Amino acid sequence: MDEEITYASNAHLDYWAFLTYAPKSAMSIGMQLYLSSSLKSKMKFCLICHHIRESPEEVERLVGYIKDPQHVRVLDDRPLVYVFQCKAKRAFFDALSKALGEAGIKPPFLVDMGNNQSGITFDAVSSYLGTQKNDWDKQKKQGRLVIPSITGEDNRDPRVENPVPWEGGGKGKPVQVGPRKTPKEIATSIAGKVASALEWNKSNPDAGKANAVIIYAWNEFDEGGWICPTISEGTNRLDAIRSVLEKK
Repeated sequence: MDEEITYASNAHLDYWAFLTYAPKSAMSIGMQLYLSSSLKSKMKFCLICHHIRESPEEVERLVGYIKDPQHVRVLDDRPLVYVFQCKAKRAFFDALSKALGEAGIKPPFLVDMGNNQSGITFDAVSSYLGTQKNDWDKQKKQGRLVIPSITGEDNRDPRVENPVPWEGGGKGKPVQVGPRKTPKEIATSIAGKVASALEWNKSNPDAGKANAVIIYAWNEFDEGGWICPTISEGTNRLDAIRSVLEKK
C-alpha cells in the first residue's frame, strides 16, 4: 500500500475514492491498509457509498471515516461523498448529515453516480464509469453541478483469459474485445481525457465549481480499467496523467 500511495502521489493524484463494503469484507482491505499507512498524508480519500447497512452503527462508521483529516472536502468545506448503486434511502443520508453536524462537520456533498434509491437529494452528478464532454454539457444544461468522470482506458484481457459466470449470458463465456491500443496510444488517450476534464471545470465555473474529477479506476484490473502500474505497462498510464497534472 505504501508503494501504491507513493506512485499515486508522485503522479500528482489528489485522492482515492473507496467503495463502502462491510468492515470484515475482503473488499475493504484496500481501504483499511490505506487508513493504517504511515504515508496516508500523501493522498486524500473519500467514500463511494455502495453497500450500506441502514443502521445507526453504519452512520457512526461513515462519520468516523469522514472525520479523518485526509477526507476530501469541497465547496465550503463539505465532505465529498459519491453514491453508486446504493439501496439506502433518503432517511439514512439525513441521519448521516445530522450525525456529521453533531460532530461539527458540514453536510456531505452528495454526488449521484447512478442507479441509486430514489428520493435522495443530490448536490451533483457524476458517473462510476467514464463519460465524455457532451455528457457533462448535457447535465450542465439541465441545471446540475457536475464532477467529470473519465476512464483510464479499457483492457478486458483478464476476463478474456478468465471468464466470469455473470457475463456471457451467465455461462462464463469470454467477453468480446476490440483491437488493442499501443502503450503510446493509451498514454495519449489518457492524457487527453484528463486535460479535457480539467479544462471543462475551468471553462464551466458554475457547473464545475466542485473542482473535482474522478477516474475509473486505480486498480480495477478484473473489469479492465486501471491506472495503477502493472507488469506489462509499468507506469505508462500514471506518467501520462502526471504529464498533464504537473502543468496545472
